[in-house]
Amino acid sequence: MHLAFLIYLAGLSDHLRIVLILFGAVFTVVTAASVILTVAVLSESSAEDEWNDPAVKGCRRFAMGSGALMFVFFLLSAILPSASTVYMMVGAEAATAAVKTPQAQQIITKIEALVNKRLDNAISDK
Repeated sequence: MHLAFLIYLAGLSDHLRIVLILFGAVFTVVTAASVILTVAVLSESSAEDEWNDPAVKGCRRFAMGSGALMFVFFLLSAILPSASTVYMMVGAEAATAAVKTPQAQQIITKIEALVNKRLDNAISDK
């Protein structure tokens, strides 16, 4: 079941990366627009303490929230493994499971004996 999930993830990973990058790009535009809006509200504000103006606070909060979402989407797209990496993980896990079978253990033992015998013969011929 674990291997099946990894193969499924491999099929999704490249498409999911594109979606995450698109969301990150959208939130980059939204963050830039909210920063511009904050500056515009600050320039029009007549409050004595401009940073405590409710409109400025709302714009700042929105800019920080959209900036955080932008960061999260780009971070997730960066750490998401590619399809080829997922397939390598599947292959490594399948190979590990295959080597642990009794037949594979017998073959590995015979291969080790053959290699050792050939090495001993090569050393003794010198």
